[in-house]
Amino acid sequence: MGTLPLLCWLALKLLHQALRPHLAPYLAPNLACISPASRLHLACISPVSLLHQALRAGLHRCTSFQRGPEGGRWFTRGTHERWEALRDRHWGSIAMKIAILGVGYLALQVLVMKVVVVLLVKLNQWLEPFSPLVVALAFTLVGTSMF
Repeated sequence: MGTLPLLCWLALKLLHQALRPHLAPYLAPNLACISPASRLHLACISPVSLLHQALRAGLHRCTSFQRGPEGGRWFTRGTHERWEALRDRHWGSIAMKIAILGVGYLALQVLVMKVVVVLLVKLNQWLEPFSPLVVALAFTLVGTSMF
């Protein structure tokens, strides 16, 4: 059994024991008409959803926001300053340089793979007269160094 379901079950049991005397007069007539699937939903899924909402609300309250230029609350102060610094950049030039670097990287990767294949074929030919133990040792060393 996982830790989270076990903790949820324990928390529900403790809440049930603590609140049962206070809520019994209100819940007793209504529980008879609730299906088992709905009871399972109320017992397992609803507390997790409520905990998620409470954590989101607490995180939202703890985060200090600064009003953006349009008056909305979009970013924190630091993010807003970085956004303003990046706004004046020429993004077409930056995108072109990134594309050139990517094509260069792919070309080098293909060239290196071709060189590696040729090197391993030559190594195979050079090691042909030696015993299999020496060949295995050489390929282990070459493979480890290339890795």
